[in-house]
Amino acid sequence: MQRKLTVGMRLGLLVGVLVAMMAGIGYAGMRGMEFSNARLKATYEDRTVALIYLGKVNEYMLRTRHRMVMTAAASSLAEVEAAQQGDASHQELIRKNWNAYMGTSLTQEEQQLAAQYTVAWNGWQDVRGAIIQKARAGKHREALEDARAADVQFRSVLAAMGKVVEIAGAGGARGIRGGHGANRGHHAHQCHAAGQRPAGWHLAVDVDDTWAVATARWRAGLRRPYRAGGRAR
Repeated sequence: MQRKLTVGMRLGLLVGVLVAMMAGIGYAGMRGMEFSNARLKATYEDRTVALIYLGKVNEYMLRTRHRMVMTAAASSLAEVEAAQQGDASHQELIRKNWNAYMGTSLTQEEQQLAAQYTVAWNGWQDVRGAIIQKARAGKHREALEDARAADVQFRSVLAAMGKVVEIAGAGGARGIRGGHGANRGHHAHQCHAAGQRPAGWHLAVDVDDTWAVATARWRAGLRRPYRAGGRAR
């Protein structure tokens, strides 16, 4: 004769089943959190850090251009040398951060865009070197005219860098299901609504402001030495 389960036994069996189910759910949750943490870590190391490197490259590119324009606008060798103070350290920081970015995990598309940027940057560097040589040789008017003509080429360098930043940011957004990209976009929207520039974007104004400063100094015939402690650091 089959033995019937008592109420206590039935309750014990029910509790055992519930405990087993809760243990399975907890294990699955822990495994999911472990996977998410690993993916976030990979996204941070390969994408977010890469964007930090690119941001520094972009910043010192703008500072280098600013110094080149102020060098071309100088009216004496002393002003030329003053405008060039700190330029070597900026060049080193560009090289250091770019190499650090290239050392991250890059997709094939990123490698192609990085190669395009490198060609554009090296070409502008050659032009920049020729302009500085003219300024040091006392050919200030020619140097300033060449610097103005090189502005179009520098904007192509910025465009190439913009493509690299865009694809790097898109990769990071995909890595965390768009969370990082959405936060950046939300931050930019808030700053725009408040009439402010997002942090790190303030140097973009120097691309246009530099010419206003250089042209004003040239037309007014100012002879005050350029101090490196001014706009460019």
